[in-house]
Amino acid sequence: MKPLYNDLAFKNIFRRSLVFEQFINSFLEYNNLKARYKVIYAYPEACIMPNHENIKLYFGDIVGILDNENIVSLEIYSTPFNKKMYNKSYGYKSRLFADQLEKNNNHYENMKKVISINLIIGNYRGINNDLVNKYTFKHQKSNKIIQENTIMYLIRLDQIKKIRYVKGEKKFLTFLRIINSETIEEMEKYAKGDKNMEQVIEYMKEWNAKSNENGFERYLKEKEEEAKEKGLKIGRKEGKKEGKEEGIKEGKEVGIKEGKEAGKKEQKYEIIRKMQQENVGLDLIKRITGLTEKEITKIINSKN
Repeated sequence: MKPLYNDLAFKNIFRRSLVFEQFINSFLEYNNLKARYKVIYAYPEACIMPNHENIKLYFGDIVGILDNENIVSLEIYSTPFNKKMYNKSYGYKSRLFADQLEKNNNHYENMKKVISINLIIGNYRGINNDLVNKYTFKHQKSNKIIQENTIMYLIRLDQIKKIRYVKGEKKFLTFLRIINSETIEEMEKYAKGDKNMEQVIEYMKEWNAKSNENGFERYLKEKEEEAKEKGLKIGRKEGKKEGKEEGIKEGKEVGIKEGKEAGKKEQKYEIIRKMQQENVGLDLIKRITGLTEKEITKIINSKN
C-alpha cells in the first residue's frame, strides 16, 4: 500500500496544523476560492497512535475552520470509491452542518457552509472524470443550484499521474503527487526544495519508525524515561543545594533520596501532561496511570 493511503498515517500527518493549513490553502487557491485556512479543529477525544488499528482509542476526524467561518473536513479513501463511502461522507458533512445548532436554538440563518473534501480513487458512478469533482444541490429541471449549504468534493488521486509533472506547478498538484506516491523516495522527489513539503516527509518517516517499533508502548516507555531522567536531574540539583548547607556526605544522601522522589513525581507528571498534549482521552489516562480523574486534572493544571 502507498505510504499515505494508510488511514492512520494520513490522519496523523494531515491533522497537524502546519500540514492541514498548507493543503487546504493550496486546494482553495487551485479552485479559485477566496477563503483561506483559519484554524484546525480536532475533537477533544481524538488520539492517533500507531499500531492500534484494532483498538478504537482514536477518532482522528480532520476538521478545520476557514477565515469566513465555513467548516471544512478532509478524508481519504484508499480503495475504489463506492456508494457506501459516498453515503459515509455525505452523512458526515450533514452531521457537521446540523451540529452547528445548539439545543433549543433555531438560528438557522447563522449556520455556516460545510465543505467536504474527499481524496478518492476510481471513477465513482462513471461521472467523475475530472481531477476535482464538485457536488451540490441543484433543481432537477432547471439545473440551477438551490443553495450551497453543503458541498462535497471528490478528488481523484488516480488522475494525478495523467497530468504532466512540471517543476514549480501549483502546490495542490504537488500535494496530490506526494499523497499518491508509491514510496517515501518518490515523495521526497516531489517535495525537494519546499520546506513545508519536506516536513510532510519527515512526519511520514517519524510515523513509520514509531509504527515499526510497536509505537504506543514505545511512546509510553520513552516518555517514562524522559520524565525519570528529568526527575533525577532535579534530585541531583536539590542534593547539591542541601550538601552546601549540611555537608557533602549528607548532601549526597539527600540528593539520592530527593532524586528518587522527584524522579517518580516528575515521571508521573510528565507522562500525564504529554498524553494530554497528544489528546489522549481521560479514560485511557486513568487506565494507564491508575489515578483518579481528580488527581489527573490536578496534575494537568499544576505548574510545578
